[in-house]
Amino acid sequence: MRRSERRRSVVVAAPVAVVADQGRYAAFMRITQPLFCSLTAVILCDCATRPGIVISSRLMESLPDETPWHRFVDVGPNSRVKFEFEKTKKGNGVLHFPGGGVRIYDAHDDGRIFDPFALDTRLIDLNGDGYLDLEVSGMGVQFDEKGDTELERCRVQATFLFVPATKTFTNIVSDPWIYTE
Repeated sequence: MRRSERRRSVVVAAPVAVVADQGRYAAFMRITQPLFCSLTAVILCDCATRPGIVISSRLMESLPDETPWHRFVDVGPNSRVKFEFEKTKKGNGVLHFPGGGVRIYDAHDDGRIFDPFALDTRLIDLNGDGYLDLEVSGMGVQFDEKGDTELERCRVQATFLFVPATKTFTNIVSDPWIYTE
């Protein structure tokens, strides 16, 4: 076979190989792209694959002070709400949402802290109306004035029901240790 014939055969065969490679690439991308996107969401957001979690405690602790965070969540039919969280330099953090806010992070040593510093936040349909409600809970710890001795350890909780008509949350249960707005 002469050199020019070999080139011609390669030129003729190359488009077929490229088309076959593109088909394999497309199939590969259809399989791996959703996995890659999910993995990226888990790494960046730490909550995208865990339904019901508004913001994870790990994410709250890792956010730099004074850095806002937000997430939109579908809580029911035609009801998308925005949750916003920000930690202060003092070590307190508030989760804001339509209808109010609640302190869910406390590392500020003022006699009362949360243990761990971030409370659990969950979206769950508590009243069976088809809309997700917000529940915040964890442990509160109170220390003496010097901060050396633990005086009290108790469960803290706040519950907010979603009101579809106003697309806001309303507080129905709130522990005095959790400041609500």
